[in-house]
Amino acid sequence: MSKIDISKLDPFAGDSPPMDDKLIDLLKQAYQDQIPVHVTMLEIESIKPFSDYKPPYNEQVVDIIEKRLTTPGNPLPLYVYFSKGKFIMSDDYYTYHVHLSLNSKRALCIILGEFDHNQSGVLVKPEPIELKTPESAEVINN
Repeated sequence: MSKIDISKLDPFAGDSPPMDDKLIDLLKQAYQDQIPVHVTMLEIESIKPFSDYKPPYNEQVVDIIEKRLTTPGNPLPLYVYFSKGKFIMSDDYYTYHVHLSLNSKRALCIILGEFDHNQSGVLVKPEPIELKTPESAEVINN
């Protein structure tokens, strides 16, 4: 069994995507049960990145994500919100770009907030879910 140097798994080593304040606000509201949250499959073409940020290539990270995306029962969802006819993704640029490199036609997504359930790009009936705050997370009320 080979060992992985954990320091190389930092996906943003020296580089980071721009901050998406709307996503942060929606996540806070979702964890406090103030907005609806749904899980569904979306057409990859209906997902738009918040910015043109592209993470630096890291073979170990890409391999881990590819395995997660291609292994049944091991979901790796993108967190998105609806704005101006598209689902905006800004939480996981690595996973999004691996989807593109795999020529994925769809992606498992967690949709934060309101959206039209008949919106183009929604492939499976959205199911409501409740987000639970991770045990190690601290909720900051501003």
